Amino acid sequence: CQWGPFSLENFAATMSYACISLVLLLFSPVKPEVNEEVRYPEQEIHNAATLVENKLTEEADSAFGDRFDEELVIHPLQSGDAYANFLFRTRWDLDLLQPGSKVSHYRLFPKSLGQVISKYAVRELHLSFTQGFWRTQAWGEPFLQAPAGAELWVWFDETNNDIDRSWKELTNVLSGIFCASLNFVDSTNTVSPTASFKPLGIVNVTDHKFLRHAVLPREIACTENLTPWKKLLPCGSKAGLATLLKAERLFYTSYHSQAVHIRPICKDSDCLSTSWELTQSLSVVLDVHTSGQGKKEWSLFKMFSRTVTEACPLATRSTIYVDITNNDQENEILLTPTPVGQTEATVHGSKRTYAVYDLFQPQLYSASRSVNVILKWKQRQELCECCRIWCEQC
Repeated sequence: CQWGPFSLENFAATMSYACISLVLLLFSPVKPEVNEEVRYPEQEIHNAATLVENKLTEEADSAFGDRFDEELVIHPLQSGDAYANFLFRTRWDLDLLQPGSKVSHYRLFPKSLGQVISKYAVRELHLSFTQGFWRTQAWGEPFLQAPAGAELWVWFDETNNDIDRSWKELTNVLSGIFCASLNFVDSTNTVSPTASFKPLGIVNVTDHKFLRHAVLPREIACTENLTPWKKLLPCGSKAGLATLLKAERLFYTSYHSQAVHIRPICKDSDCLSTSWELTQSLSVVLDVHTSGQGKKEWSLFKMFSRTVTEACPLATRSTIYVDITNNDQENEILLTPTPVGQTEATVHGSKRTYAVYDLFQPQLYSASRSVNVILKWKQRQELCECCRIWCEQC
């Protein structure tokens, strides 16, 4: 019924199709059942190629020496507030400015910034977004200074033949990467300083015609600038110190500044080859809770509403430094958990002492699954005795 009215032609075509199907079924080889333990030559070749590819990748990483370090420095200010400075440093052992150099593999260094350096022949790039003003008299000197709003200054390589065009295109590209209004940078707010903004990396270009500087003081730093900034990190905000960067806490502070600095550095002590260094810094001044003695006591959870659960797996170093320079018998500081060591450094001409927390040390996670550094001031015995006598008299 499906074939329509019966006819000799339809019947003959049907029988021919049935005979051909029967012949193919009888003479075709029987396909064996596939066993999971059976390994075919094609599969062995694919696995061997995968192992070789992974080995070459590991050898390339060790040869290039890519490196990522992260650290957090907490410094009690003179006003009693806490100054937290996050520093993420990525090193890329590759010279992008060599003629004919092409890069297709990015392991730790963000690809978006690598393409910007290569396309526009950028020698140095410094970009910052700042909210609030740094109060030098109350807080002292900052680690990194930045004006309010957005600031961008770039050193171009001497191989760049059209600086003005590259500057205009670069500001538009950075505007898209960081979700900022850098596209409003034009000839009216662009200058080429001659006595400041010297190169911070390897100095091979000192002619200030290759320098461009612009400031947008009305640019407001907000969450849409922080999100792409965190995505440039190798681990993003999923692991490491970047997990503390909660927008709700960072932007409700007395001071907030985030920056990106790219510069060429020496690859080794002989400085025969060049590497690239990307430094991402974020500085905040937090008004921490006040203890009963009029001294500021804080913890990571009180400041950022989060704790550190693990170090970034791609990081070579992951460290928290707490400034304990003022720790003496009169003002004894108690830190929990116990730091793994101490170190000294000279900051702005003064010698400082820091307690060190290495996030790769397993003993930091022995008490709990996360690290919550807590600072408290130890009460002196004389004060406790006076309080006891006063309470007995009452």
